[in-house]
Amino acid sequence: MSLRQLPPIEKIDDPIKYAEALVKCAKSCSYFIQMFTGWESFDYNKVFLDCYDRFIVYRTGRQVGKSTNAGIKAIHFAYFAPLFASNIPTGVANVVIASLSKDQAHLILAKISEFVHMSPTLSKKIKKEIKTELTLEWYDGTGVTNFIVRPIGDTGDSLRGFTVHMAILDEAAYIPESVFNAFLPSTVTTKPKILLTSTPKGKSGKFFKSCMESHTIYEHGIPRILQTNKDKYPWTQFHVTTYDNPLAASDPILLKLI
Repeated sequence: MSLRQLPPIEKIDDPIKYAEALVKCAKSCSYFIQMFTGWESFDYNKVFLDCYDRFIVYRTGRQVGKSTNAGIKAIHFAYFAPLFASNIPTGVANVVIASLSKDQAHLILAKISEFVHMSPTLSKKIKKEIKTELTLEWYDGTGVTNFIVRPIGDTGDSLRGFTVHMAILDEAAYIPESVFNAFLPSTVTTKPKILLTSTPKGKSGKFFKSCMESHTIYEHGIPRILQTNKDKYPWTQFHVTTYDNPLAASDPILLKLI
């Protein structure tokens, strides 16, 4: 890889400037992925990436970068886990990625692997990589984060037994509410970040309830306050449509058909 092709972080030789950039990367996920891989996110997704609220609903249309941006958010959390995760005395954090089907669950892990391998620094931090798991060493070398992929099925039994520090439930609108009821109680010791991503499906289920229990909704990257009681309305919602994607907006004929 030539110097011109290297991501920006790899070109910083001065240790003080590198440390300053790393601090900024920890504070901004969108800046982190740009510096470590050269990836430039759309503005509406930068707002999503840089949101550190604990409970997030990512309600999207098709082709808006749902899997890509969920994966980027997971990498950022994993790399800086000592700063974001709770209850990691053993030096191990877990990011659990789950969906109804095995193929859908693997899609986000594939995105994670793709971005990690785009960065020479992150690539060197890989401790283990197989089809269903990837282990990444923390930025300070004091521990690791496991990315664990599991299909949920109808019961959610495959999610039992993990200490979860971040959970990504993909296509959450299609996950039975009984799975949420079985899974969420297992996370109480770690205060995990929970991200629900999905295209909508009717006015029922946990995903719909989470949308309705949102205190803020971001549309076109702009926040709109819905409720002030965050205890009763704990979710932060991002509503992104296909029309928000500049690449889709450049094809008005197809959008008209949609």
